[in-house]
Amino acid sequence: MIAWGIFNLFQVPERTVQTTTVNDISQPFSISFFSPDSHESISNLELKLQSNINGRASLTLSNPDSSFSEHYVLNSGSSTVKFSGDWYSNFFKLKYIPQDSTTGTLSVTYSF
Repeated sequence: MIAWGIFNLFQVPERTVQTTTVNDISQPFSISFFSPDSHESISNLELKLQSNINGRASLTLSNPDSSFSEHYVLNSGSSTVKFSGDWYSNFFKLKYIPQDSTTGTLSVTYSF
């Protein structure tokens, strides 16, 4: 009985993985992702962005509660961007700006 209690005490909570796909990447857009509990900060953000585009685009990952932002350039063809780290906010934002991309998809897989 004590061993079961100790096991459950140190068990890591299960993370939910979600995916969002954007099929029209010809126009700029922003997407905000929120913690399921609006009062609880995201403690560890795992983010994977997969694109398959014609042309180039810029992508910004930002924490609107702080000055943190990461900028990425997506080149023509398939690209994968990964981010992992502490976040200290209850949401994050992605901003996409096409430079000369007209077709393709962007898939966002995240967990926290």
